[in-house]
Amino acid sequence: MRIEVTVDEAVRLARAARPLPAMVLGVRAAGEAGDAVEVDLDPALLPGASGLLRFGAALAGQVTVTARFLGFADGDATFALAAQARGLTVDRLLNHLTGAIADALAAQGLPPDVVELRPGEDGPVLVAHAQAAVDARATGVVVRGVGLTSGQVAIEVEIGDARLR
Repeated sequence: MRIEVTVDEAVRLARAARPLPAMVLGVRAAGEAGDAVEVDLDPALLPGASGLLRFGAALAGQVTVTARFLGFADGDATFALAAQARGLTVDRLLNHLTGAIADALAAQGLPPDVVELRPGEDGPVLVAHAQAAVDARATGVVVRGVGLTSGQVAIEVEIGDARLR
């Protein structure tokens, strides 16, 4: 089975299930090939942030995180991340988002480790363990592919004797 939706449709589906975290101001397709997603964040609304981090966030202003799709292998989709605030690179801020990501996943009933940040050659890399996320919700479903191009998210799955958990 192949499921294909635009980035905007995927965001609408996510919002239908549960509101996005307050710190997320906007999400849109990006990149010349439509192979990226940009997320506008207000880091001052980062849950659990220290007073010092909130002060620094207020000075930095809105942060735009760009996640460029790198590929899919062994059940994992990988994305190169870059973060900018007022035209300056603020990739180190991404480390402070790991807790917020884990909390958002837990709110959706998913294990907090289905998304992880890793250091990469050109900056941070986000690894989304797509098969692990599906396994947390169902058996008998195998993720064969994930892609992002032309602003379209495509997911290929093989469905056997599927059962919801």
